[in-house]
Amino acid sequence: MSRADPSRPFFFTASSSDDHSSSQEQDVDNNSDSDSPRSRRDLPPLPLKRPPPHRNHHRRRSQLGPDGAPPSSFTFPFQAHPGNPDPVPGLIPTPRRMSLGSIPMTSRSPSVNSQLPPPNPPFLNGADSSPYKSHSGSVSLANLHRASTSTNDPLPRVSSATTVFRSPFLSPASRPSSLWAPPPIVPPSASPSVLALPLPQKKPLLTTRLKAKLTDADKPWLTNRRPSRRWETASWWVTFIAIIVGLLAAAALCFQGWETVNVLTDSQLCLVMQDDFTGSSLDSDNWSLDVELGGFGNGEFEMTTDSSSNVYISNEQLYIMPTLTSDTIDGGYSSVMDGGTYQLQDCTAQGASVDQGAWVLLDRRQNDNSTTANSTTTTGNGNSTTTGSNGNSTTTGGSGNSTTTGGSSNSTTNSTTSSSSPCTAVSNAQAGTVINPVMSGRLNTRGKKSIKYGRVEINAKLPQGDWLWPAIWMLPQGNGSSNSSQGTGVYGPWPVSGEIDIMEARGNLPSYPAQGSNYVRSSLNYGPFAGGSTPISSGSSTTANLLKSIYGWVSTKRGNYASGFHLYAFEWTGEWMRFYTDNRLQAMINLNKITSKNSDSYFFNTGGFPGVAMNASSGKEVVVADPWNTAYGGSAAAPFDQQFYIVIDLAVGGTSGWFPDSVGGKMWFDGSATAMRDFAAAQDTWSATWPSSADDRAFRIDYVKMWQLCGA
Repeated sequence: MSRADPSRPFFFTASSSDDHSSSQEQDVDNNSDSDSPRSRRDLPPLPLKRPPPHRNHHRRRSQLGPDGAPPSSFTFPFQAHPGNPDPVPGLIPTPRRMSLGSIPMTSRSPSVNSQLPPPNPPFLNGADSSPYKSHSGSVSLANLHRASTSTNDPLPRVSSATTVFRSPFLSPASRPSSLWAPPPIVPPSASPSVLALPLPQKKPLLTTRLKAKLTDADKPWLTNRRPSRRWETASWWVTFIAIIVGLLAAAALCFQGWETVNVLTDSQLCLVMQDDFTGSSLDSDNWSLDVELGGFGNGEFEMTTDSSSNVYISNEQLYIMPTLTSDTIDGGYSSVMDGGTYQLQDCTAQGASVDQGAWVLLDRRQNDNSTTANSTTTTGNGNSTTTGSNGNSTTTGGSGNSTTTGGSSNSTTNSTTSSSSPCTAVSNAQAGTVINPVMSGRLNTRGKKSIKYGRVEINAKLPQGDWLWPAIWMLPQGNGSSNSSQGTGVYGPWPVSGEIDIMEARGNLPSYPAQGSNYVRSSLNYGPFAGGSTPISSGSSTTANLLKSIYGWVSTKRGNYASGFHLYAFEWTGEWMRFYTDNRLQAMINLNKITSKNSDSYFFNTGGFPGVAMNASSGKEVVVADPWNTAYGGSAAAPFDQQFYIVIDLAVGGTSGWFPDSVGGKMWFDGSATAMRDFAAAQDTWSATWPSSADDRAFRIDYVKMWQLCGA
């Protein structure tokens, strides 16, 4: 050579003429993608050119001369291998490339000289009859075109998933492209297919459908049917009749249960009183106000007044509104605690003595945490006292809201009233007395409206606030004399003549441990001795009367009974009693059968009273006799077989045990002589829980209805 050859790879042979001759011997028609009919033998060999010196690459390609041709136009050894779709150099005016297969190769080692095998891409492998390959392994576009126009047309059409491949090692601008579709995957056991992978064919399942109806011969189990057909028919009828009998028995049982439910129909009742509070003031034909500050037998901390601030009608509802005494009297809170005197106007208390309670004992009321709803207990408050020589358990406790005037000389009380008069209160810090810190209201129908057997309905909304005690209850009318004390009936003073509590509740929040405003309860209270007449020793300095309480309650898990109006009702005959809230399904007490004095349903027998008791004052034993056996012709329902009237009040606190000691932040003790003073000293604490709105703080009564059992 006259000039130095360009740098060449080690695998090129030294003789370029051999390369040209080797490449010229190949069939262009089979080894090139060119559509030109010219063969490679007619083309002059292309000399290898030395790359031009470094030039400015920013010049246009069209400005490059023969020596400035782009590198992609050089004769490169891998441009003419069989199967390369590049056109054969020289067939078109622009510089083209030649296949890699036309260039002889040599080993790096001078002793080894072998020609590299042509590339064999995996996507070109397949049957020799594939139109993509010629006999030497290269692809001809002309052959592809001719094959695609043949009648058999075995050429697969390129789908939308066709992939564009470009020749390797070339710049994108000069890299030719070809279209290629991925070949189908042919399972080894099946014949090759270039179209698609055949889906496996499942062998259809045999049908289980009968071709023809089975005959009796195909049913061997029917061969012995005829002899047993009679028994089969009989068993079918027996089953059918048993079902019918069961349905009839169930219907009869339901009907009997329906008939045995004690219900007072409207035709059995005669209306005695209906007060919807539509007027501007209380109807004096129905109601009387109790004006007193003596505690009403429970050591209550309020004074009841006839003030329009405490008892009034608004929005056709009766409001019993508790207020602070310090907001009314001269001197305010300081006068309540010390140095004040308050004279209650229009006081209705009987006699000149303080209205004392019928008993004094810690936790006289029922223990709410140890009783069950609708249950009958032998203890009025969960306390048991052993009395007499027989060691029988006697009940101790107190009445709900009963009033007794005066008392026996044997009665020992621990009263926290503020003075010796039930109408005057004096506060003295040294003596431990205070003026009742709360004013409230109490009204009754005594001497005006009463019933013996019938129904009572009160629709009411309970108050909200700590230590508020709303109650709807009944006391015996007695002989009708206005001189007799409240609670004195035909059988004697309270509790001999009984007490009926239709509804009692607490204003404390539902979180209060001893049943808050989400509970309401009812009770029947009675005993064989008059209040204070026979105190019973309990082994300590405290005394109490024998008392029996039958009680129960209902509760709500959604809200409380202070959030809206609820119906509180009492149905009562000589044979049964029912207390319920809203409907009869929510019965607090349900006494179904009161039959005779010889049965367990007789109230004296139910009480479980001891045969004898000891008078703590005299130290003598006293026989516990049945006070209702012969007196006034008492029936099996005695003492609840006489006229009773309604009492509605809103009490505050007290020492009767209704609010158990050391529960819910209680700030006084029932046995303390300064219980009311301790309560008044914490006024800022408990008054803060009382709502400012009268609609939420007041005990609101929508209506009161009372029916007498006709003919009773």
